Amino acid sequence: MFIRTFVDTEAKMNKFLLLFVIVLVTIGTCSGTTKTYGACSCKCWNSYCENPTDAGKCNQCAKSIQGIDGRTSMDGGKCWIKVANPLPKNDDNQEDWQLVPDANGKLHLVDIKRSVDGDIEPSFVGMNDMIFRLYTRNNLDIPQVIRINNQGDLANSFFNPLHQTRFMIHGWLGGGEGYEDNGRPIMRAFLNQGNFNFFMVDWSVGAETLNYIVARGRVNEVGTVVARFIDFTGQNTNLVSVMGHSLGAHAAGATGKRTTNRLASVVGLDPGGPLFSLDVPADRIDFTDANFVEIHITDAGRLGFQHPVGHANFYPNWGTQQPGCGTDITGQCGHSLVRDFFAESINPNFVFGAIRCRNLEDIRQRNCVVSGPSRRMGGEPIMDGPSEPGSVFFLTTNGQTPFAHGPR
Repeated sequence: MFIRTFVDTEAKMNKFLLLFVIVLVTIGTCSGTTKTYGACSCKCWNSYCENPTDAGKCNQCAKSIQGIDGRTSMDGGKCWIKVANPLPKNDDNQEDWQLVPDANGKLHLVDIKRSVDGDIEPSFVGMNDMIFRLYTRNNLDIPQVIRINNQGDLANSFFNPLHQTRFMIHGWLGGGEGYEDNGRPIMRAFLNQGNFNFFMVDWSVGAETLNYIVARGRVNEVGTVVARFIDFTGQNTNLVSVMGHSLGAHAAGATGKRTTNRLASVVGLDPGGPLFSLDVPADRIDFTDANFVEIHITDAGRLGFQHPVGHANFYPNWGTQQPGCGTDITGQCGHSLVRDFFAESINPNFVFGAIRCRNLEDIRQRNCVVSGPSRRMGGEPIMDGPSEPGSVFFLTTNGQTPFAHGPR
């Protein structure tokens, strides 16, 4: 299955944003009241259908409200419609479109259903094409490239198996020197705190395709290769954490599923939402991927995955509309800002204290009822005590650095 992507196509983007604003204006008229569309109702920041009891009827409800398919989910007996990220219809050929972010935070208008005739994709063989760049306190600026299964590379590097190891995985259209710039603040934050082996995982040969579905389909292969690399180092996996942003967050989860021994932790930074299902944990990041899985959600239900699929799941500012991002209609700013939050959290002087809520519904309703001990988001060590799978946490941040508000 293939997609068609229009990069920097002003007319298409303007059309998308116009449809986006129209939908938001329509939903805004429901604020504080309930409006009925046949068997369906919409209210405040979410739309939902009171009556449907199955996904098919749920989608019919969505279509009757705003003319979309496939952007619904059943939860709590209601059909929730993701009004903040509709799939607008192309008036000419009824194609389905969605904004999808690349690893650098740039948005691309993507047709997620229509294949592109004659589209030929370059091959991607993860074992041959992926690059592992090692940074340590001995080489902060110039990485050492270590080839998988090459003992000479490993032996002649600054890698120390007694030190904690961190892997960072980019998302769609990332990798190479461009992503090195985006990942550098996180790398430097760790190395400023101690002696770490910090690997930038570069799968740009597989990610640098305008065909998002192809890149998404390579996530598990990326996880397989990272897992084999970890096994190759021979390091105790209790010292290893794998982190990823957007599509890379799911690759981090795939890594945890495939290592010989269980990872200490996996961190998903606003895991990508497009083409990932809550119902298929084997094909996305999940709390079963490591001893501890932490999820940071900054653009819930739009560019990011909204459900609490880790042990500790953090929703800064309710997981949407991050301070300092303005209206952020597309969610691009919030989706990228999560990396800045995480980098800052590594410094112990900046604590992102969060309170535990009852469930995702508290986040949706913006009414967090305290239901357990507080904990910090991010930080090092990553696991700040245990949390039950699906635990939901809320916190507020500043609109500029320092972002952290301190302990709660």
